[in-house]
Amino acid sequence: VVKPTKKSEPMQPADVIKSVKAVIPAHPDFPILANVAVKNGVMAFTNLDTFVTTPTKLADGVYQLIGKDLVKTKDPIADFPDPPKQPTRVVAEILGENFSDAYKKAWLAVSADENRPLLTGVRFEIENGTMTITSTDGYKLWHATYPVKQVADGKIGFVAGGTKEVTKLAAQLTDRAIGISFDNSGKDVAIGDPQLNIITKTIEGTYPNIAPIAPNYRKQIVIGKKE
Repeated sequence: VVKPTKKSEPMQPADVIKSVKAVIPAHPDFPILANVAVKNGVMAFTNLDTFVTTPTKLADGVYQLIGKDLVKTKDPIADFPDPPKQPTRVVAEILGENFSDAYKKAWLAVSADENRPLLTGVRFEIENGTMTITSTDGYKLWHATYPVKQVADGKIGFVAGGTKEVTKLAAQLTDRAIGISFDNSGKDVAIGDPQLNIITKTIEGTYPNIAPIAPNYRKQIVIGKKE
């Protein structure tokens, strides 16, 4: 069911820059977060909620994004935050274009209210070869199911944070099958492949039960825009 349209390939420089811009904060509390770090052939960038890595041929060091270029700085790489522990339990694989489409639509329904943290995230439920994605702000609701290659047994559920950043990054993964990794610790979820690995925090709590209000249509009518 889940097959990449082409072999995963190294990201082009322009795509790397897009990914960096999607994550690094414009006015970070810690100036080092406005930069990217390179160590042992791996580039990393983060806003502390979402951490991204991608292979690179750049030399070790800290780089500042200036226009469309990454310029090496004199900042010590030791000042850059260490990455979170990579979740090692792959639970499912999904076609990148399905994942990107799901997140693009889910983002429209998440809440911006930080006082309701669960509603700022996206709910995942993986079971029996399908992945159901849900988001709501208490007024709007997005709820859809996609086919996946389920690797882990049983029912797996979590609420992933970093919705805005993951939505933008997912656009770089549309041409491949991507893995979703989630450990029993439940603190982080990893999304992507070796060329673009996204680790974002999960949000603790009980997500609202949308079953009583989720529509269960038996018929669907499709109307063209011109009509």
